[in-house]
Amino acid sequence: MDAIVIENLTKRLGKRRILSNLNLEVLENESMAVLGLKDSGKTTLAKTLFNYIKPSKGKTYIYDLDCKKDSKAIKESVSFVPQEIIFDENSRAANIFKSTLNFHNLKNTDEVDKLCAYFNFNSRLKVADMNESEKRILSIINALIIRPRLLVIDEGLKELDSNQKDSLFSYLNEQRELDGLTVLLFTDSLIDAQRYCDRAAYLYKGEIKDIEYLKDKTSNDKIVKIFSPFDDIGAFLDIDAKLIKNEPYEKIFYYDKNMMILSRVIANCDIANYSIEDSSLSDKIRAYFEEGSQDLTNTYRSQEANSLNDEDQNTENQNVEDSNLNSETSEFNPVEENIENNDNNLEETRTISVQEISDEDHDFEESQSTQNLQPLTDQEINNNEINGIDMTNINDTTSSDSEINETIVIENFDEEDNKEDI
Repeated sequence: MDAIVIENLTKRLGKRRILSNLNLEVLENESMAVLGLKDSGKTTLAKTLFNYIKPSKGKTYIYDLDCKKDSKAIKESVSFVPQEIIFDENSRAANIFKSTLNFHNLKNTDEVDKLCAYFNFNSRLKVADMNESEKRILSIINALIIRPRLLVIDEGLKELDSNQKDSLFSYLNEQRELDGLTVLLFTDSLIDAQRYCDRAAYLYKGEIKDIEYLKDKTSNDKIVKIFSPFDDIGAFLDIDAKLIKNEPYEKIFYYDKNMMILSRVIANCDIANYSIEDSSLSDKIRAYFEEGSQDLTNTYRSQEANSLNDEDQNTENQNVEDSNLNSETSEFNPVEENIENNDNNLEETRTISVQEISDEDHDFEESQSTQNLQPLTDQEINNNEINGIDMTNINDTTSSDSEINETIVIENFDEEDNKEDI
């Protein structure tokens, strides 16, 4: 059986909509938290369950009883710890407890003594003489002395220290085992919800945005702050961290998964200047439900995708260019073969030309030697010119002709060898 069922609950206050088509189920014998920031509608929802506030639309049920029609019957077995302290300042705690027992037709005070001893509370104190923590303990004891089936606490932990909270939920867990107690906690403390509750419903702008099984989490939600320039945001997004701030010298991520994975990413990114702390509810709502954080993550992912697309396009263009180049090279292969053939033909042609030139030069050399039989005078040699001819050039020409003659001999020798072979 469900302890609480809420169906399409809507509450308007003038033109303002406090709750909007809200749906929620609280299982019997579980400890559940409804988490919401200030003005999210937590107190309105809590008071609607006890008919202190009437809904504009929708239905609420506690153990199959209509919260509006069966309000008196519900209050006989269900207790409420309200956010505000409503006791008479001049009343003693013992008298308040006695009035509560009488209202429920209970006379045994053993439960009062037991709870006062457990919480180390002095029942003889007047409300006016109590501090805020003692007033909160008073309201909690007053709710528990009837041994309720369901305990609803509206922001009832703010005045308690961590030891008092631990003591309270140790007692509540004991009652869950013994009597099947169900606990519904309205709070803005993500840490308290994660520490003491089985599930959490996130109330944002009058709507339940998500329900989370807290007992399945490997660690509490964390905030990672990086205080040095850092560009590898994708490494954190890949492990489902949420980017909630992106500034050059400060980047903030929300993370609610395995801490070993987070530590590995930080080490791999070689980040030195950073901090890790427990997340607040406002951090979580900012990470999951506010549009600003989603815009940051989406903007980065969009930029990353565009960058990858540009790289893919560049790679594709390069592949096309390489393909075209290979195709052009393949088309020129026949030309290369022709060039090689032409080179062979050119070598043969050049050989023939050298032979012809050599023969001509040889004839010219004989003619020159016949015409220049007269010895040169010293004066002519010193002038370095004979009939307008540079002597240096004549010497160089002679050397060149000598080389050509050697070539002629070699070529002629090859021709004679070829004739012998034939």
